[in-house]
Amino acid sequence: MRKGTVLSLISMVMILGGCDENQDASALLVSDSISAASLEQRIMEMIGVPRCTDVSECAAIAFGSKSCGGPRTYLVYSRTVTDSEELRDAVEMYNKLEAEFNNEHGIVSDCEYVSAPGLACTDGVCQAIR
Repeated sequence: MRKGTVLSLISMVMILGGCDENQDASALLVSDSISAASLEQRIMEMIGVPRCTDVSECAAIAFGSKSCGGPRTYLVYSRTVTDSEELRDAVEMYNKLEAEFNNEHGIVSDCEYVSAPGLACTDGVCQAIR
């Protein structure tokens, strides 16, 4: 990941996620949600439209963190459009934030296993196939 991008993401998370000891639980919940949502938006911008000419350009990455373990979903992206290393670093940070959020706030989810999708390059765009 580019050093500037890492520092920007860390700064954004610290600024948006920072909180005063006097804030109540609902304010903390909102603050944590905003931090994760901002990082998620940045991740989606990194992916953009996952254009491809061949399925070998397509990839999927585990995204989110269920409270009982495992990813919530998989994001499909194009290796030719998106810097895979930068995306991986941002997603790792997001997944960690979401896991901490779930743990700290007692969030529950289904424990259904989410498997990685198959991939296809359809009409010039990487897509998940199940």
